[in-house]
Amino acid sequence: MQAQESTTKATIDLAGLKETLFQAVDLGCEVIKELSEKPLEVGGEVAKKACENGKKAVDKGLVAAKEHPLATILIAFGLGFLVAKILKRN
Repeated sequence: MQAQESTTKATIDLAGLKETLFQAVDLGCEVIKELSEKPLEVGGEVAKKACENGKKAVDKGLVAAKEHPLATILIAFGLGFLVAKILKRN
């Protein structure tokens, strides 16, 4: 009779343990989801700032090119010449 009672109690304890484990896994999934969303949000903000800064740099370059067109053409020619020389060596 005692063997039957201990088996029933063990089954009840295992059922409670199973439910507790499921709750812990669910909670863990929620925490991981929250933690993974924060870097994505921050990464999006950083990407937006980088894009804005890139646009500002291009705008400054365009202004400089418009103010000094001859220097811009000479610099572009010189860089093209150097790249051609480097590529010709290989």
